[in-house]
Amino acid sequence: MCYALNGLRIWQAIGKVPPAAQQATREELESAKLATFEQVRITRTNVLLIEPTPEGWQSLGQTPPSRTGRGGIAHRHFAASIREAGVRRGHKAETEWIMPGTSHQVDAAWLTDGQVHAFEICVTCTENLASHVRACLIESDAVGKLTIVTTQARYSDEVQRSIASEFALSPALEHIQFEVIQLYMAELSLCASQ
Repeated sequence: MCYALNGLRIWQAIGKVPPAAQQATREELESAKLATFEQVRITRTNVLLIEPTPEGWQSLGQTPPSRTGRGGIAHRHFAASIREAGVRRGHKAETEWIMPGTSHQVDAAWLTDGQVHAFEICVTCTENLASHVRACLIESDAVGKLTIVTTQARYSDEVQRSIASEFALSPALEHIQFEVIQLYMAELSLCASQ
């Protein structure tokens, strides 16, 4: 399922579309209840994400995905993008993967050679991030590496400082990396153009 990539690249695929026509298209899709939208800032660019509704999937002649994931449209798009990047790299990849020995779900996971690379996505909320880190790297021994993915580098720095300030999480810091979603989206864009 790569609708995250397709939704992001819709205007590029069509060609030059004046902003008024883009807005009219969006309004028509929303009023017909065929799609919902969410705008998010990725690095220095505002990106409008699209997600088909069940009626939208039906109008495309397709069955809606049975599992869409947690969070808003951006959160689900990012998890799908990370999963897709993992698949393209040859990993078994999942979204909403439940870690063995816990009831905690990570946003995405790459499973390779008995190792788990878990991903937690922070679009706007960091309230429960410490509990995610604790579940991934302290309560479970299944995760070898945890990547926290944000929309902007400055936000990654803020999240990193927040985690570092939690004394109980200090043993886990060496297993955490921080990245921006643009890395995965650019990788998918390059793959799509080949």
